[in-house]
Amino acid sequence: MNFEFDNVYKIFLKRMNEIEKNLELVNYKGKFLIEIKKNKDTELKEVKEYIRLVEETYNSVMEYNALIISIYGCLENFIDDLLKEYLMYLEKIHAKYENLPSKMKEVHVKNIGDFLQNSQRFSKELDVTQVIRKLYSCFSDGKYNLNYEFILRHGGNLKIDKICELFNNVGIENLREKIWKSEEFIEYFKEENQFENYGKAEEF
Repeated sequence: MNFEFDNVYKIFLKRMNEIEKNLELVNYKGKFLIEIKKNKDTELKEVKEYIRLVEETYNSVMEYNALIISIYGCLENFIDDLLKEYLMYLEKIHAKYENLPSKMKEVHVKNIGDFLQNSQRFSKELDVTQVIRKLYSCFSDGKYNLNYEFILRHGGNLKIDKICELFNNVGIENLREKIWKSEEFIEYFKEENQFENYGKAEEF
């Protein structure tokens, strides 16, 4: 089994690049509007209608809101895809379910219990029989199969605290501190705040 951590990141960058291109298009509309109005050949009904629509939507709140929602959706998909890939990795390196991180097993079983008590609160695509079959495999000899959906389940917006909680649920504790102390983040922080050296950024 191949693990696609790099591929997950590439897909995230591709989606973000598409959003960036759309933002460039929004910013370009103003320049386009000026240039097209200079052209005297704008008597065509379709051209006039297009100009009207551009004028009415240029810099509209809805357009920018759509971009913000797209950025959030891109981040959420990235976190979900990354952690799902990590769960597949854990399944590969841990031959037995009992060797998985304790917190992950706790969340796994708890959310499955909630599902079995009230399945209406969960995705309609989840099949009760399949969920039970996978859960049974976790406590039987042989290969086990995780119900990823119940480990990665989250409600509301993925703010930093919720992201940290999700990582903690799969056994990656103190995510915030790990990020703050990582060389990559300190280098980024140093550049953004114009620190002269690594030490000052780390102290900050």
